[in-house]
Amino acid sequence: MESVLVTLLCCQPFGIVALVYATQVKSFLVGGFHKEALEASEKAKKWSMYGFWSGFILIAVFLFFLLIIFLTDID
Repeated sequence: MESVLVTLLCCQPFGIVALVYATQVKSFLVGGFHKEALEASEKAKKWSMYGFWSGFILIAVFLFFLLIIFLTDID
């Protein structure tokens, strides 16, 4: 779920990587590879967090620049 939200709302490159790892989890579990499923799950979470924080930072920087432009254009 996290990887889908990151892909749609924040940062697509990181979200796509997270989606790939997230889809591997189920196939590993069905195959009985529990260790690999856990590793893929951890990687999916890691990439989701990378995407979330990079999107958050980009939006914050964008809003900061909009604020600067607005404050300097008041003359």
